[in-house]
Amino acid sequence: MRSRRRRRVRRLHGRRRRLLRCRARRAGARDRLRRLRAFIGRLARRVRQWPEARRLARLHRALDLPSADGGSLTARISHWAGLLPEPGRFGQAQRRVTWWKPTTWTQLAAGRLPGRRDRIQWAPDRAEDGGPGLTALRHLAALRAAGGDVDQDVTRRLAAALGDDPHGTLQRADDFVALTERRLVNLQAARISGTLPDDPDLEVEITAARAEASAARREWADLRARYAAAVPDAVASALAEIRDMGPEGNAGIVFGPDTTPDAERAVRGVQRLIPRTWLNAPAARRVTAVDGDEGRYEPDTQRITVADLADDGLGTAGHVLAQHLARHLDDLDAAQRAFWFSQTHTGRPGARRMRRSTLSRILRRQQTQPDTGDTLARSVQSMFNGDWYLDDDLRASWACSPPDEEEPCRSPSPADSMTGRPIACRSPGGLTAW
Repeated sequence: MRSRRRRRVRRLHGRRRRLLRCRARRAGARDRLRRLRAFIGRLARRVRQWPEARRLARLHRALDLPSADGGSLTARISHWAGLLPEPGRFGQAQRRVTWWKPTTWTQLAAGRLPGRRDRIQWAPDRAEDGGPGLTALRHLAALRAAGGDVDQDVTRRLAAALGDDPHGTLQRADDFVALTERRLVNLQAARISGTLPDDPDLEVEITAARAEASAARREWADLRARYAAAVPDAVASALAEIRDMGPEGNAGIVFGPDTTPDAERAVRGVQRLIPRTWLNAPAARRVTAVDGDEGRYEPDTQRITVADLADDGLGTAGHVLAQHLARHLDDLDAAQRAFWFSQTHTGRPGARRMRRSTLSRILRRQQTQPDTGDTLARSVQSMFNGDWYLDDDLRASWACSPPDEEEPCRSPSPADSMTGRPIACRSPGGLTAW
């Protein structure tokens, strides 16, 4: 009886010791966790003060644009328009300039310093690497966001005419053509090199691959022709909801006396997709359009050469006309320079370096302006030759373009809840859409 009681006491003491050890381990774990949390907090506060972290925070604040979900296309474009500068200031930032007032040698000899004057002036926003700075990047981000909304509306209209996912359908057809042609080339190479010298089915495979490649190319060409015919109408109908498009009255291209009829007809066909305010720019109105074997723009004489590449000359006419407009409208040139630099460089602003992108590979053999990549001209041309599907970033960036000059409001138009003005009004701080 007494021994049984001793064993019970020993068990109770052992259980108590185990409970005390467990409690001590838990207290130690809580203490270690508390110290770890304090260390992480100190480390996070220290990291936020690093120069790189402060630079990233400034970049995030510069590019963190407010969302514009919901509403009509006109309301969303008006939202992005409020984030753009006034006409002629795209990609520019204000700088304070100080200079000395005029003085004389007598005043300087007497020890009297001249007065100073300050002035705020606009200058292109450039980072240390020569590319767009934070202000220019914010302008470009707002422009691309507006272009993305317009591109979605254009895609919806194309889907109604061509079926679901028109861009993806044509891209998959293009990829299938490349796949079938690569298979045909591999089979022919195997026959020539003797890899399969005695295979009786090789000629049958080559014949079948040749027929498959031919059928794939015919299907792709048919899809591309239908796509090229539908894109201009879809773009024109979408942009007509935002602003006035095409020539009217004095707003339009004035052709010189040496203009040929076919070239003039092609340029007039492109004009309906050009914003009316662009066509109303005095310096850009007069051109001479002639026929030729290849498209060409001569800026000194404002002479454009239109080549008919099985599209009635619309493709080359759009290309050279966009080059002509970008030369005379500073905002267009600044926007395409900022876009091209952001597409061909990587890294943080101020320390970006060149990289190869999908867009640069597409335009490598087609660009004539290495500083801008011919992005505006290439975008306009792609609307007529069926290449609109190749790069969604290019479509989104040039579905809307920066403002040139104030355009009167069109009425009737819904009112903006913030300002009470019609949201289709292109005010000086507004957006000029494609």
